[in-house]
Amino acid sequence: MLRFISFLYIILCTLTVLAQESELRPNPETPVWTPIFKGVEKAQTSSTQPRLQQVFAIRIDTNTKGISFFTTPKANENYQTDKKETVRQQTSEFLKEYHLQVAVNANFFSVPAGEQYSLPGIANVGGLAISDGSMVSPPEEQLAAAFLVLKTGQVLLKNCSDKNMGFSNIQVAVTGNKFLLQNGTVLPQTNKDIHPRTLCGISQDNRYVIWVVIDGRRKGYSEGATFEESAQWLHYFDAWDGLNLDGGGSSTLVIQGKNNDVEILNRPSNNNYLLRYNANNIGIKALPLSQTD
Repeated sequence: MLRFISFLYIILCTLTVLAQESELRPNPETPVWTPIFKGVEKAQTSSTQPRLQQVFAIRIDTNTKGISFFTTPKANENYQTDKKETVRQQTSEFLKEYHLQVAVNANFFSVPAGEQYSLPGIANVGGLAISDGSMVSPPEEQLAAAFLVLKTGQVLLKNCSDKNMGFSNIQVAVTGNKFLLQNGTVLPQTNKDIHPRTLCGISQDNRYVIWVVIDGRRKGYSEGATFEESAQWLHYFDAWDGLNLDGGGSSTLVIQGKNNDVEILNRPSNNNYLLRYNANNIGIKALPLSQTD
């Protein structure tokens, strides 16, 4: 009898561990990563539980030679803090203009009254944004969950709400509205809204940067995700910490395709499914797989 009870106890413990793991793994299979550039891989998967979701991810090995990050620079003409900070671009245009290999939308933003998100124009970027070591947008208390690339090349996630914090050691910064995953743990969220999402995560050893885009607002294709589901997807793609960037119709993930054409990996949900003109994008430069060292 004692052996039988011990056996049942082991079974229950195993089932408990599997149940906890399934909560963090929306897809029971491990991601299949495909190299697309040196130190850069992509993955795509889907799920029908708790709803239909199409999910795309990029994993960047920051230890790889040739990897560098770049974000939308500040407006060249008549720049005004908290008013005219950047000139909006489609993420595909951003990738082509700055000769990048992968790009994704970043900060939340606002546009002048009467302007449309589906047309180019100026924008006020929400939260901290730094491009090539130059301040584009100062920190804000409500938008403080930041992804930073230091001038040493180190990447980290940090709360950046203090306008008096030092910025001289930061090469690149983009900011979202909240942290979703910390130390491998999904953070509870009271907001249960379902939307397309753009996410940024970092591996436990701070070596890999993971970008995730979850499509939404497309019935029969992909409905979107809650914040907690988004955190689960970050963990699925091996992020240890992660945050939420601008989502909705802004969510766009693009890569450099054949003949330098732009390949849009996801299906953005902006009006008429056209690419939105986003105030801030982040991308990387990477060497081709064919290049020999």
